[in-house]
Amino acid sequence: MNFYLFLILSICLAFFGTPGPATGGQRTETALLVVEDMKGALSPEKFQRFAADADAALQKAMEFWAMPDRTREGGKIRLELYPEHKGHAFSVFQLEKTRSGRQKVVRLYGLESPQELFHKLTHALFPTEDKLVRNMMGVPTEERFGNPLSFPLCGRSLDAWVVALRQTGSYIPLRELGQDHESWGMTFQDNLPEVSDRKRQHASYLEAGSFGDFLLKGYGVDKVKAFHKASLQGERPWAKIFGQDLSGLETQWIQVVEDYGRQHQDQVRPLAKLWQQDPNNACYETQGAKPPAKTSGQPKRKSR
Repeated sequence: MNFYLFLILSICLAFFGTPGPATGGQRTETALLVVEDMKGALSPEKFQRFAADADAALQKAMEFWAMPDRTREGGKIRLELYPEHKGHAFSVFQLEKTRSGRQKVVRLYGLESPQELFHKLTHALFPTEDKLVRNMMGVPTEERFGNPLSFPLCGRSLDAWVVALRQTGSYIPLRELGQDHESWGMTFQDNLPEVSDRKRQHASYLEAGSFGDFLLKGYGVDKVKAFHKASLQGERPWAKIFGQDLSGLETQWIQVVEDYGRQHQDQVRPLAKLWQQDPNNACYETQGAKPPAKTSGQPKRKSR
């Protein structure tokens, strides 16, 4: 499996995923999480520290989202820890069937530098099948409380990335980002999502994160939460919640982004150059990482 398929698995909600492997490590409970080291990869001291740090960061994220107690709805979030999978670090959020209902599960692969953990924990706090809505909320949370090297930021400013997209003719109008995978450069093969357009995939997540951050800063957490709740009925209620349709909000956001670009041209220029040269590997280049070799095979887990 190639790297971008793993990235997709890390950003997908899965409502009927199969359970993880049988436990073989350590388990502890914090105020918000049930944490399990599935392969016994960490020493007892490191495991307890990891669980405490994850709980503390999630507490901060929940304070930011003004929801200190709501994580107990549906029980604690289960956080399963695994080593990197074939050299890849990523996270997966799933809602799994249990006898008592559905369990919120976040699986983290790669423990040295966790990737997208708070992006996925935010999906657990605000589950939705609308891809734009969940990533508008998840990416800015990762930026604030998680690992800024995670996809799609890859160690750089979301706004700088978006300016680079616009300068290289790669910008995607927000109206084209649908609720499902296809409009995000993805498709399904054997009930598993795959990248059909890597350039579009990365651009979509960058735009969703930057736009979500704009809404949080300009309209506040309560409005964004209200939008999430109202959107669960099916349509995206832009005007009802924010007082403007998507076109008007997008115009405001782009003005903010372009202002940022004019003030930070030193950030935008190298990103635009990397994107122009090879958008498939631009994330690796900004991280200073070497793209992994392509591999074959797919995990046997149904995700969406």
